[in-house]
Amino acid sequence: MGIKNKENIVYSNITAGFGNQLFQYATGLAIAMKNDAKYKLDLSWYEKEENKKHLKLNYLNVSYETAEPFEYSKYKNQETLPSIYFRILRKIGIHNKFNKQSHIIDTFGFIPSKKLLRATYPCYIEGYCTKIDYFKQIRPKLLEEFSFKGAFSKQATKIIDKIKNTNSVSIHVRRGDYLDIDFFKIVPIDYYLEAINLISKKAENLEFFVFSDDIEWASKNLYAKKIHFVNLDRARHNSDIEEFFLMKNCKHNIIANSSFSWWASYLNDYERKIVITPKKWYNNKSYQGSLDKHPIFPKGWIVLDF
Repeated sequence: MGIKNKENIVYSNITAGFGNQLFQYATGLAIAMKNDAKYKLDLSWYEKEENKKHLKLNYLNVSYETAEPFEYSKYKNQETLPSIYFRILRKIGIHNKFNKQSHIIDTFGFIPSKKLLRATYPCYIEGYCTKIDYFKQIRPKLLEEFSFKGAFSKQATKIIDKIKNTNSVSIHVRRGDYLDIDFFKIVPIDYYLEAINLISKKAENLEFFVFSDDIEWASKNLYAKKIHFVNLDRARHNSDIEEFFLMKNCKHNIIANSSFSWWASYLNDYERKIVITPKKWYNNKSYQGSLDKHPIFPKGWIVLDF
């Protein structure tokens, strides 16, 4: 079914944690910029009490408008369960109120969606959008918008001064929630030790800055000649965002299997940066297989087989 009086607008459905928000926002922004369209966000996922704390875009210099449901509903698939007739139409690709042409759902895993790459306005975008192909052409714009808004805390300011004045390397160790679910791989300590050894052969006078949601574990298992374990005051709502930008400002990065440190490294604009990543991110065979076929690691990143 066609859309009468087409609006020059792109909507993005934003959900989940900080790294996911960046992928979703960047994808929608790229499509909006390509089509010279307005850009608005569906932030309804964060209206639930348990989700409110996860919205972090307000800590960045992003210029977005929040869309109300009445604005994007005409471009979004109807969510009630369709009849057998409409399910058949959707299955064979015929557009209807449950399968609108304007509602573009990102493809599984890491395979870029041809529909998203070719998207025009008006459209409503949904999905994790974990594909660098969607937004790599607007990286300079992302460097502007994905910057820290406001001032760092005194604690973070002292650390960032040291980071900027040394040949700094961030190390991100993600454990926390990964220990409770089997979907993500727990990266072994051997990966970090080999990464430290490798980067130490490639650069001199390194100082390592460790960031982790389990800093106690990291401090007991990681070692290097000059190493700092960053432990910001977690009582502050933006301590995780401060840590993100501390990582981003390091000269080099050793990342976890996490979109959080992936983005910090992607936004790192040091010309001679060295970025090291593990190859295996998931225990889930389907997701890992998709990542193996369509890796999201930019050219030049070092991939260790862990």
